[in-house]
Amino acid sequence: MLNVRLRDNNKNHTNVDISLFFQDPEEKNFYRVKVFKNDTINNDNYRLYDDQYTNGQETELRVANATAGDTFRIELLSLDQATYEYYVLWKTCFILILYSDQHLLIQ
Repeated sequence: MLNVRLRDNNKNHTNVDISLFFQDPEEKNFYRVKVFKNDTINNDNYRLYDDQYTNGQETELRVANATAGDTFRIELLSLDQATYEYYVLWKTCFILILYSDQHLLIQ
């Protein structure tokens, strides 16, 4: 079961943090969280997660910040270890390429 909780992050209630809560099973698990904001996937909030530190516990993942009028769809996907490692490698390579391109532009 997934629960989403909204938390006010300022006094005028125009912004809230959205957190995803779930009970992690008592086994090694790997996850990908996909966040769609206003029907568009939010690539800035691409999340990979393993339960190394939360195995078997209730887990909270902060997934987004919302303002009045935003709509969200949040997907929690269970991955096998090989798929998780592929995504981690892909994300690492992408970050290195971005860093490399920015470094080249600076020089």
